Amino acid sequence: MELTGDLGTYYEVLYSVLQDSKWTDWVSDGAEAGTVGAGLRVDGVRISVVKRTGDTVYAGNIDPNRPMVALTYDDGPSPTVTPRILNCLKENGGRATFFMVGQKVIKSPDVLNRW
Repeated sequence: MELTGDLGTYYEVLYSVLQDSKWTDWVSDGAEAGTVGAGLRVDGVRISVVKRTGDTVYAGNIDPNRPMVALTYDDGPSPTVTPRILNCLKENGGRATFFMVGQKVIKSPDVLNRW
């Protein structure tokens, strides 16, 4: 995996694969992750897109060598559930991607404004 054009200039894709119950080291710029060959199985892929900042490629406090979880929230916003998730993320320095449902956004604009 790699980004091209301006995206490749300003951002980098770091990735790792789960093979034989072990995560490979992080690689980037189109390098092969894991053992490559016909019939080999990959059980998972971790991907992180980060902004290039001088010699360092980590965005904010993301360090791909530390454990991380990718959290996506696909139904909301909810006036009762979404604030709990946002509070938990804030307390723990977490980040998440929220996919919102248009009808629910109209019903809960105050929750949306917290983002």
